[in-house]
Amino acid sequence: MDGFGVSAPRLQDVARVAAAAADEVPAVQIGAAVRAAAAALPGGLTAAAGETLAGGWTASCAAVGAALSAQSGALAVAAAAYGAVDAEVGAALEGVRC
Repeated sequence: MDGFGVSAPRLQDVARVAAAAADEVPAVQIGAAVRAAAAALPGGLTAAAGETLAGGWTASCAAVGAALSAQSGALAVAAAAYGAVDAEVGAALEGVRC
């Protein structure tokens, strides 16, 4: 096939993968690991920096998860729209012989 084509089922597959990633990214708990390392060095600048870093990473993971979730939703909507157009065109062309 020449040109641009979109497979609605493949787009739906990508939406599902993005949704799964959206659930996994915030669950990584990287902030907890950094906090544990910071707690092993109490009272120093490293501990304070570790707490700041842990908070930033936790927030970033949550933001990435939210962005992936939004992207997954947009992909699912696009897949449904492409699928609907494909079905409509298929129905309109049914019986047409070339």
